Amino acid sequence: MPYPNYLANMLFGILAGAICGIRSTDVHTGMRAYKKSMLDAFPYNPNGNALPVELQVGPAALGFKCYEFFIDYKPRIGESKLEEMEWRSLDG
Repeated sequence: MPYPNYLANMLFGILAGAICGIRSTDVHTGMRAYKKSMLDAFPYNPNGNALPVELQVGPAALGFKCYEFFIDYKPRIGESKLEEMEWRSLDG
């Protein structure tokens, strides 16, 4: 993982703990598993902008438990399928 991404993940994890009371090392990860009972109990918007964060912070606020299991990180094989974003000025 690039160092700036690592630092950003750490910062977001600290903020999630300070603001929402949850402990996490990566609140933006999409690699999660959920119990069906939690998904049935928590009203979430699948089209929302922050779905991974919402599905961690929201259930924790309702008293559901969240556990992290660490996996070894290995460099991606092949090329990313994500397109590079083109940044434009809001002025035009």
